[in-house]
Amino acid sequence: MWILFPTGRRSWGYDWQSASRLNIFSALASLASQLPGVPTQLKSAYEIDPTKLLVTGHSMGSYGCFSFTSHFGDLALGSACAAGFAKLEEYIYYNTRPSFERLDPVLKGLFMASIAESDADLYSSSMVGIPLLVRYGQNDTVVSPWHSRRMARLVSENSGDPNAVMISEVPNQGHWFSFMLDDPLMSQFYSNISSARHMLPAIPEDLIIVTNNPASSGSRANILILQTLIPSRVARISIKQLNDSVDGLVWRLSTQNVRRFGFTKSPDRPLPNKIIIDKMVFDTTFLPEQHYFRTKKGSLQSWVATGDNGWTTKERSAATYGPMRQIFEKQFTIIYGTMDESLTSQMQWSAIWISNYFNTYGRGSPSIYSDQEFQPTTTTGDCSQSTAAANYILIGNSNQNLFVEKYQEYMPLKFGDNNSFSIGEYQFEGNLGIGITFLSPNQCGDGLFLVVAGTDSQGLSNALHTVPQRSGVTAPDFLIVSDDWRSSGLSSTIATGLVYCKLGVIISHDDQSSITLLSGETMTQQQIYLKAIECTPTCTNSYYILQRQCQMYQCNRTWFKVTFCIAFFGIRYEIKRNSDIQQ
Repeated sequence: MWILFPTGRRSWGYDWQSASRLNIFSALASLASQLPGVPTQLKSAYEIDPTKLLVTGHSMGSYGCFSFTSHFGDLALGSACAAGFAKLEEYIYYNTRPSFERLDPVLKGLFMASIAESDADLYSSSMVGIPLLVRYGQNDTVVSPWHSRRMARLVSENSGDPNAVMISEVPNQGHWFSFMLDDPLMSQFYSNISSARHMLPAIPEDLIIVTNNPASSGSRANILILQTLIPSRVARISIKQLNDSVDGLVWRLSTQNVRRFGFTKSPDRPLPNKIIIDKMVFDTTFLPEQHYFRTKKGSLQSWVATGDNGWTTKERSAATYGPMRQIFEKQFTIIYGTMDESLTSQMQWSAIWISNYFNTYGRGSPSIYSDQEFQPTTTTGDCSQSTAAANYILIGNSNQNLFVEKYQEYMPLKFGDNNSFSIGEYQFEGNLGIGITFLSPNQCGDGLFLVVAGTDSQGLSNALHTVPQRSGVTAPDFLIVSDDWRSSGLSSTIATGLVYCKLGVIISHDDQSSITLLSGETMTQQQIYLKAIECTPTCTNSYYILQRQCQMYQCNRTWFKVTFCIAFFGIRYEIKRNSDIQQ
């Protein structure tokens, strides 16, 4: 057994989220491929399997232990998590932030949804069947024992077994003590895992697989959720294993908020011959050759098996999901604008500031170019090269940055003259101090652009400080703030929202029903393109664009954009037929 201590890029940098999580996989890959310290002639004798892991951690590491086990269950032989917590929200108390106290409750929920993918408790049902030991000191005053007991209770409840999780409360001990992770009880737990000859635990007869963001979670029970219907909303697949006299092993699957999923070929374990997805019967097929696709949002019984892998360049996938911090989850390049001489120096400084910040907390050093210096090797017409999947931070609007100007057709937010801009049908004047930050698919649909811009110098500064470069920062897919940002923080939000994966807006949250408008009219995804029109003019300064839908289907390389607006004085909608939508 090898012991690996990944750095997470830097202590406290990302709290085992985002880039810290990716550092775990990089460290595993490096260990497996290089086996440092082992003589070359002996490497074959000491080969390791990086897909079978015993996960341990203490304090913040225990949070990482819970998070990794709940998000990547197919890699876990077992987990021992000591003196930890399940999510940042319950440890550092977001509600005490002054800007949160002035936020509309619905808007606050949207901001918190942007970090919910890191909540281990939300994923606790995925941990059922994985050996789990929870340990803490009785007198811990740093991380209350309540957190560990709560996580144990959640997993036990989902297991239907009060003894599913092993709990070790050590009397008269605090947050750390010398035998926290290596006394006889812990050693016995490790030995039990090892004595199983590194066999992964069996898949429970009943299991609920969860994800809040397919970009940050792996497979469980060989099922990988590829795409959700509604972003930043929980997606679940409930498994019930059945033995049929004719078909042998059959799995009955019930889905919630799942649009695409597939079966992985590894790990190697008994898998069903047939599956029943929401009462529809299929033969079991595997990724990448085939996956399962729900063709209609308004109907659960609309699943098909498909071999179309081109959907990832037209719709949201793991490579293009938000929220904003996803821009830092792969190598990225910063390009600042030079078209506006009065702001060129500030835009260059902004690029350096982002780079220095990333270096401080992530020990990374992204390349910085001006828009005149950078020469991409991938063009709009050629997306076959590796740079097609690259991420870019673009500083400046389309009147300031050549690349924003060049690729604006792919972006959900459009810049106009005199610093004006629009989101869908909503036009915004170039008022002083407005900061604009938003994600967009790159020109090939396999990576991301993050545009950081402002209506003036102060607006650019405000936008720069909305970029989420630390863990726990609440920033959805796009965020527009007023000049009050410096004093009011998130309560200065003008507009914010999420990118959907399919055209249309769900007003009713019943996943099995047709989409229902406030007027009572129903519609189906195949028939219409829904767009929001202006809210009551008197509420110009009082509304938030809560959800934005785009980049689902491409017609002539143009991403469709759909928004809806919730105002304090009501909602109005206009239905527009659009025969050009590619179904």
